[in-house]
Amino acid sequence: MERVLTAGEKFLLNHPFYQDWTNGKLCKEDLAIYAAEYFYFIRKLLPEAWLNAGFPAIYEEEIEHAELWDQFGKAVGYNPEGYPKTESMRKLEGLLSSIKNNKPALIGFLYAFEHQQPEISKSKLEGLEKFFDVQKDGKRYFVEHSKVSDELKILEEEINKMSDENFKKCEETFKTTVNLLWNLLSDIQQLASGNHY
Repeated sequence: MERVLTAGEKFLLNHPFYQDWTNGKLCKEDLAIYAAEYFYFIRKLLPEAWLNAGFPAIYEEEIEHAELWDQFGKAVGYNPEGYPKTESMRKLEGLLSSIKNNKPALIGFLYAFEHQQPEISKSKLEGLEKFFDVQKDGKRYFVEHSKVSDELKILEEEINKMSDENFKKCEETFKTTVNLLWNLLSDIQQLASGNHY
């Protein structure tokens, strides 16, 4: 049974912050704030979710991907000290803590992020190449994630083989995570408001 989960209107490329990235309306300081705040998600929450869901090999890959994110952060002049700062990141952390032993919910948490990654990474990469002087190493994270990954296929397989009861748990967490990721971008936009918003 094939099941479809989609972020719909809350797909992150629809968010004003990413729209501004796409249209060249952000400055490098905005990207530095974004990179510093999101580093916590990439470095800690994402690998932890994969590990708790029972995928230690993917956990190891995500730790390596966090190093690529660090390269992006350094390329835009970030300073991750003192981050995360947003309430939305704390809520994401709290959500992950509350579902750490619930595999269907963990799959929903992961899928909310992973199913958006390829399209978003392509868009970010285009924006970096068009509007910012970011060297090759600073773009590697987005190059790596601009194609459909094995991780995404694994999550889709897990979702499609779930019982109806487990799928409900997955779907509920998926929707919650989609909303929190959207709110996180709003919080980041607010953090960057001292620049020009």
